[in-house]
Amino acid sequence: MDTNREQAIAVAKDILGHLQTERLKLCTGDYFRSDDLSQLPSAGLLQPYVDYVERQCRVCGLAAFILSFVRLFGKADCKLIHTLRTDARFNLVEVVLKRILHPMQIALIESCFEESVRLDHGNAIQNADAQSQLTEKFLTELRIDHRKADLTHEDVLTGVCDNIIRNEGQFIPEGAPDWYLTCCTQPSAEA
Repeated sequence: MDTNREQAIAVAKDILGHLQTERLKLCTGDYFRSDDLSQLPSAGLLQPYVDYVERQCRVCGLAAFILSFVRLFGKADCKLIHTLRTDARFNLVEVVLKRILHPMQIALIESCFEESVRLDHGNAIQNADAQSQLTEKFLTELRIDHRKADLTHEDVLTGVCDNIIRNEGQFIPEGAPDWYLTCCTQPSAEA
């Protein structure tokens, strides 16, 4: 994989595959929720343990992205999972995922999955009203596409992944305003 966008597409496809086989157990409110990760070392390369973590944990949307990214590209340490279980800091998630997605896209994915506006992510989206509007627009379109009022976690994550694939490696809700498009099509300064 040469580009961040190609990697984002690969990660989205991997997530969809794991959703189809029901290997991912989704939740909101925590990145990784588990009572027992005793087989996960406190430090060291995470990649060999991704399937174990996936079996043991319920994960949120961004945690699913982390697991697939690490499964495919192996760039994280086991201590990330342990830290996120006890200290759910958005910036730790962003450090991993900004390699494939713009920070604003990461924040919007979080908002869509959690149905809340993330305000603790620095300057990713400075206007909470604008982010809230983008989130609601995306979720409304998903409800129409799925012909149901209440979306499951799987519906939302599938919609996010389909959007990333359709938009060539970027999360861009239909009808996103120019300021979002301009920002998200520029490479992240820290990536």
